[in-house]
Amino acid sequence: MKGDKFFLILIILLTAIGILVLISASSIIAQRNFGDNFYYAKHQLFYGIFLGSLLSFLVYKIPLRYLNFFSIFIFLASALALFLIFFPELGFSYGGARRWLKIGSFVFQPSELAKLGLVLYLATFFSKINSAKIKTVLGGIVPFFIIVAIIVVPIILEPDLGTALVLLGAAFFIYFIAGIKWSHLFVLFLILIVSIAFLIIVSPYKMQRIESFLFPEKDPLGANYQANQALIAIGSGGLFGVGFGQSQQKYFYLPEVIGDSIFAIYAEEFGFLGVVILIALFVTYILKGFLIALNANDKFSKLAGAGIMSLVAVQVFLNIAAISSLLPLTGITLPFISYGSSSLIVVLIGSSIVLNISKSR
Repeated sequence: MKGDKFFLILIILLTAIGILVLISASSIIAQRNFGDNFYYAKHQLFYGIFLGSLLSFLVYKIPLRYLNFFSIFIFLASALALFLIFFPELGFSYGGARRWLKIGSFVFQPSELAKLGLVLYLATFFSKINSAKIKTVLGGIVPFFIIVAIIVVPIILEPDLGTALVLLGAAFFIYFIAGIKWSHLFVLFLILIVSIAFLIIVSPYKMQRIESFLFPEKDPLGANYQANQALIAIGSGGLFGVGFGQSQQKYFYLPEVIGDSIFAIYAEEFGFLGVVILIALFVTYILKGFLIALNANDKFSKLAGAGIMSLVAVQVFLNIAAISSLLPLTGITLPFISYGSSSLIVVLIGSSIVLNISKSR
């Protein structure tokens, strides 16, 4: 094993915590839906952890130059998959959003693949042009806008503004590392803020979430229900938690207990100390990943690794902040912890790429 062993241990720890939390959080809803308390955990174990680990091992063995070469194909495949979900016979809807591609019994979330596709191709693009060209409008900003728009626009149309924010955050960070001019970065940031504000204003659902965040006392059984129940779960955990498997909120009080609300179940069962440990693990994993990326031997590895870690960092922050009512709810899941095979596979593959980078240093 030539890769960074400490980083590998962090990946294993977060994955193990994720399946343990899912076993508890999903037990009641799994029993109701399938008559099997462990249905979601077994699904995640096989389709997420086993398949993700297998693909991650293959990615770890692939020379990084091949990832550089094939990034355009991953990018195009993810873009195609995003557009295919808008075809009625292929797209699968849930909760009013069309975010899944269904072919027979196979269901996949293309936006998860798009995270890797966008990050890897941006890394390839910026690693192939010189620093002077990156700082120009036609050589840097315009191609950057086009590449990002190909992926982000269909995700916004799903609609999935939360995932779009995660992708935009990672894309901007890659451009920053690549060497964008500060003035250009400021202008792009202003454009981003105005665009997000516009998307929120024209979307009644998003406006409702903003209003719910600003006025939590309004509509406690409607728009504010999930946020209020999440806070009850977090507060019920106290210092040491109510104990593994002893959550009360998972008994159909808290919506999306295996999705974006799973952090609240974890906080209820493991308490403040458990939350500190989990956040410390995430922070250590993210910082270690960034250190590996920024000390890489080549520009592509540096940009790809930093982009992958920024994806995880933004997603972790948005999920925990939203469930803790520090930000409006976004629907963003918690990496490694929330249920979702597509998400877990992609975060494991992304971690494997960073591990591969550490091997080549």
